[in-house]
Amino acid sequence: MKDQSPSSTKKSSSDERRVHRSVPVGGMPVAINLPNAPGITLGADTEILQKLVRQLRLERSFLQGVLDQMPVGVVLAEAPSGRLILGNRRMEELMRERFFPALIIDQYSHWHGTRPDGARYQPHDWPLSRALLFGEDVRGEIIRLRRGDRTFSLFEMSASPVRDEKGLIAAAVASFHDVGDRPWAQQMFQGLIPAKEKRPRKR
Repeated sequence: MKDQSPSSTKKSSSDERRVHRSVPVGGMPVAINLPNAPGITLGADTEILQKLVRQLRLERSFLQGVLDQMPVGVVLAEAPSGRLILGNRRMEELMRERFFPALIIDQYSHWHGTRPDGARYQPHDWPLSRALLFGEDVRGEIIRLRRGDRTFSLFEMSASPVRDEKGLIAAAVASFHDVGDRPWAQQMFQGLIPAKEKRPRKR
């Protein structure tokens, strides 16, 4: 009597589908047999992947170019981590420092900002953080910010969440501009701004 191992007695059912993957060697394509489509093979070789990478880089460069032409500072962050993805040239000019690539929301403590009552912004208090975490639309919030050269000014900041096709928050964007020379903004921080910092209104 022949010895029958479990592998020799076990048979695959006629409707069983298997996924087969070949290991790429020397740039050879990866062949994948789809489980519900026998006989159909996707060829995903290195050339196609390289084209996709080039396309993504091109789109990122295009987005960066558009942002750099905007007259206000713009920052884009991914959700839920808060990692800063992009910042435009105007942001660096306004903040007088290079783009700071924060990895998480807690690192937003890099910036020093205060409210009209003198309370300091904590990392989760920033308009960008609230848009990321709570989906809040922030419009025209006035913040007294310390810039990279240790000087202060008043900034009007807005932020909004960016949602995916399912309605989930995928990212958030914040924009801001300097309003330090506006009397109405200075009045909001009356008592916090030293007289020498107050600038005359532009005519």
